[in-house]
Amino acid sequence: KYEVVDGREVVKKKPAPFLLFEDAGFLITRWCNAHGKPAPNRKFFDHLTNAHYALVKRFFPEAFLLRTTDFLRPLAAHRQQTQPWHDWPVITISLDTDFVRGTHGAVEITRVRDHETFNFLGELARPGEPPVKEQIAAIGAIMPKRHALQFVSDGCWEGSEILMLEEYFRRRNIMVDGTVCGVLCRKAVDNFNDAGMPASGSHPYLGLESWICQRDLLPGVPRSGLNLGMRVGNRAQALAENIGATYLLPFREDVFDELTPHDLTEFSLYCYRLADGLFAKLERLWQRPILVRDLARVPKYVRLGQIRFRDELRRIAREFLKTRDALGPCI
Repeated sequence: KYEVVDGREVVKKKPAPFLLFEDAGFLITRWCNAHGKPAPNRKFFDHLTNAHYALVKRFFPEAFLLRTTDFLRPLAAHRQQTQPWHDWPVITISLDTDFVRGTHGAVEITRVRDHETFNFLGELARPGEPPVKEQIAAIGAIMPKRHALQFVSDGCWEGSEILMLEEYFRRRNIMVDGTVCGVLCRKAVDNFNDAGMPASGSHPYLGLESWICQRDLLPGVPRSGLNLGMRVGNRAQALAENIGATYLLPFREDVFDELTPHDLTEFSLYCYRLADGLFAKLERLWQRPILVRDLARVPKYVRLGQIRFRDELRRIAREFLKTRDALGPCI
């Protein structure tokens, strides 16, 4: 592709590959099951994903979609086919029990950012889980002699959490055999190579420049957005409530730098409409309003308590995006 710049014909920069990972239906269904409530059917979630993907393609033509059904089975097969990199038998450790099950143990860890500045604070345990060092100590206590750990993850973007865990276990004289994951990106490969960590992926996307999970574009979905915390002295600490910031306005302005303010506002509002349609469907199935207290993760700026979540979506659209009746067509 070419364009004219200052009277000269030049080659346009090749668009960067952009991955949208479908996971909202999977997470919402598990959340409904945990509440003992019915979940929408597969047809509804397919329609939701198709609409979401069409939106992403409109603003990012280079985007492609990875559906959950095209991810879980290849990852399971890849795990079975992967042989240990060392001679010792391995103890498998899941780093994401939503998508990776059937392992010997798990460490639930996530990256956390400051709730005001969004600056990176470090890696902490997922909300509701014991502190990371306690999880590591529990695995170390049951670790057989002459065995090695093998981490299993849904995906590795940079691999910083895995390298941190490898160091923690090494201090306990426990060897890490390597990492098996789903989506494997170039940054993680380079960091693993520098650290001497073997790794393989069922979906190696080494040219990937952007990777967004569908949940991060739908306020109210479990695990949606960044985990938020705070710094107390020299230590990072989780907030009392499980609060996250989706990759939309007004929560984040720095994720989609290539979009103009107008386009980012339009993109965010359409995602709000999709989220409103999702929770409207859930309210019909549950036969009652979905309250903020029902949510597994509460979006930043949403008021806590017995407040209807869809009302809060409308309020945020009005107060922060300055758009009158932004969600009207979906209500």
